[in-house]
Amino acid sequence: MVVSLTDSTPDHSFQVAVDNLVSGLVSMGVSVARVGQPAKVAPHLLATTLDALAEATAAGAKARDVRAKASKAAAGQAGALWQQALGLELDAAQQALDAVDVVAATCIGAGAWWWLPA
Repeated sequence: MVVSLTDSTPDHSFQVAVDNLVSGLVSMGVSVARVGQPAKVAPHLLATTLDALAEATAAGAKARDVRAKASKAAAGQAGALWQQALGLELDAAQQALDAVDVVAATCIGAGAWWWLPA
């Protein structure tokens, strides 16, 4: 299930609305991925963000290791390592999305091309 709300108001009340939905679902024991910019998510829901869920996967841990190697690598190797890390991050995001019951986002967050199922 994908839950999305329009985010067109200047006060970003839809961010709060999505956070309220996520909070309620989590309190009922539903697994949720909160898609969007983590900086706009309520602090108590950061563990539900796609970023946090993806980092917790095996592919996310491997991507973190590869990024660390890329940041220390010579210029000739760094590009390939960054590409490898990106691929692993996409795999991690897909694994995280596959593992939840609900994906919640504002319309802007829902429009992110990379998390949509293939």
